Amino acid sequence: MLKEIKKVLTGSICLPLILHAVFLGGAVFDRADAADDSKTHAVSIVIRARAGVKGHWIYARDILSACTDSVLTDRIASLPIGPAPPPGRERVFSGPWIESRIRSQSWMPKTAVISVPEKVRVVRAHQRLPHKRLKQLFCDYVASVSTVGSFKIRRFKVRGTDSFPRGRVTLSILRPSNERVAGRVSVPVKVFVDGNPSGKIFLSGWVDRYVNVVCAGRFLPRNTILGAGDLRWVRINISKAPKNLITDVEQAIGKRLKQSLKEGQPLRSNMIAVPPVIKRGDRVKIVAQRGGLKVETVGIAKGSGALGEQIKVMNITSRKTVVGRIKDASTVRVLF
Repeated sequence: MLKEIKKVLTGSICLPLILHAVFLGGAVFDRADAADDSKTHAVSIVIRARAGVKGHWIYARDILSACTDSVLTDRIASLPIGPAPPPGRERVFSGPWIESRIRSQSWMPKTAVISVPEKVRVVRAHQRLPHKRLKQLFCDYVASVSTVGSFKIRRFKVRGTDSFPRGRVTLSILRPSNERVAGRVSVPVKVFVDGNPSGKIFLSGWVDRYVNVVCAGRFLPRNTILGAGDLRWVRINISKAPKNLITDVEQAIGKRLKQSLKEGQPLRSNMIAVPPVIKRGDRVKIVAQRGGLKVETVGIAKGSGALGEQIKVMNITSRKTVVGRIKDASTVRVLF
């Protein structure tokens, strides 16, 4: 009898314990499954450590390596991160800052798992202008400035920006106001990429230009009135020569030498002058005219001059000296 009661009590006590253990264990199992299920469905976002861009601005799509949610991927793609570095340069972002930038968006799930490296480096794509193309542009410019003679280019250099954005490049020469055709020549060039201004460069070089110039064919003394037989052509490099060399013989014929010239010496414009048609001491006719009134008298030239130049003349009658302009080889016109 005692044994049967013991079995009943034992069974009545153990049954609740067993049932409690079963239900408690089931609850623990359910919570573990729920936790595993939440991890399975959490959005995963991976940011790459290095990326490249072409444009002026960096977006999250440029540094996004992977995202497990397609809808979220589209939203992340349009998220601006910051301005891009200059072409060929690099910009470094802090990984935690990138993560906070993404998490701060209202549409970003709080449970999202974002994998970001400590540093994110972004390099902007670039291109360099071919040296051969730039030298050809410089040669074409020098040739366009002057078609006289031939030239050679030495010590060609390019200064300024050396890296430009990717795209179609067009170059525009900014012609200087004082264009040189020999010696040191420097030309500014504006660079456009896909029609947008993208910087300025400078093309420079030493230009040896070879031109035929007028030289003395023999020794020519001062005050010589030049004729065709006194002159000859000589081809020289004018890169270091004075700018006022005479290259047209017609500019020299009939002119008076203001200084002596050695044989072969180049002729410059400041070495010659129009020969005087009236010389000092010449007897001339003085003409004064105002309206319909005209007065003529005789005078003596007090100086020498060419056509159109002013000289002083003395009126023989009044002994007064006046200033007039040479009209021809024997006439000086004065105003009164």
